[in-house]
Amino acid sequence: MFKKFLNMFENRNDDSNEEDSLDDDVRLDESNDDDDDDDENDEDEDSDNDEDDDDEDDNDDRGGYPTDYNEEEFDAEVERRSNEWIEQEKADGEDLSQADIDNIKYNYRREVYREWTGANDNELIRWEQANQQKYTGMAAFGHTVHDENNPLLQPIHGISLEDYAAIAFKITEGAKYEDILSAFGIDTAVYEEVSALWVKRMQEDTTYSVVMLFGQYQTTAPQHPKLSGIVVEMSDREKETFEKLKQDRLFYEELCGARSAAYEAGLDGSQWLLDNFGISLGAFQQVASMYMDQDSKNIDLNRSLKYANHMEAKMKEYAAKFAAEGGGGAADDIDF
Repeated sequence: MFKKFLNMFENRNDDSNEEDSLDDDVRLDESNDDDDDDDENDEDEDSDNDEDDDDEDDNDDRGGYPTDYNEEEFDAEVERRSNEWIEQEKADGEDLSQADIDNIKYNYRREVYREWTGANDNELIRWEQANQQKYTGMAAFGHTVHDENNPLLQPIHGISLEDYAAIAFKITEGAKYEDILSAFGIDTAVYEEVSALWVKRMQEDTTYSVVMLFGQYQTTAPQHPKLSGIVVEMSDREKETFEKLKQDRLFYEELCGARSAAYEAGLDGSQWLLDNFGISLGAFQQVASMYMDQDSKNIDLNRSLKYANHMEAKMKEYAAKFAAEGGGGAADDIDF
């Protein structure tokens, strides 16, 4: 049904082949200009600074819209073009579903934004992230704002979502359970109910705001005022692995692949990392949150693809080792 529609975009935009490879079911949100901040954490990062990084979006200070137009005019133009296409489709006898209509408007937003700004792929995605909540009703990691009026974000037994994220983080870090709960003045029974209710809210939230905010609060969990004094001492081995993970993104992706391969081999992947590299689940998740936060602020499709491919290759490599060695000992071949 949409062959004609897709052909239209292929003819109008030479970049559409790369753009169409993005998952149309994913609606990304906001932009952040600090594209250089991520580079200091990857010793190979200099090689990733391709031409797209030189085409920094000079519309960022205007909220992503060109100087000659405002947001209302942009939306009106998208609506005009979309409605013309929709009416023509209906005149041709097409029975469009709401999903079809949403997809038409999604593609026209992309077309108009590119046309009006000259944006490249990375700039387009940053703009989509900036406006995901508005156009799709779904939140995105790194760009979700805590709405005090949202009933799903109200504290449960005095425990806010930020509190809950910090508690969950400290538990995975290996802090003593009783010390964590004592810091909030609650007991195990209360915490179990709090945890169950927060999980329930995440499941009920169709905007994904609760889940996204939980992930964002995980990145700041180590600085939570009630828990910052609870320090879990790392062994020398864990410190070494932890620092290497923070400085070497490819090493982090390798261990992500190894953990996934371990789970597929029937092992506890997190325990495998602890046994072979001395890194706890909490410390590993702290690094994961750091990279998620950086990636949400510094979008680069080429770099993301590089990391994804590296993780996939390492996952296959470790899967083969697990199969050959019966599930253990794969770290013996890794040099720090």
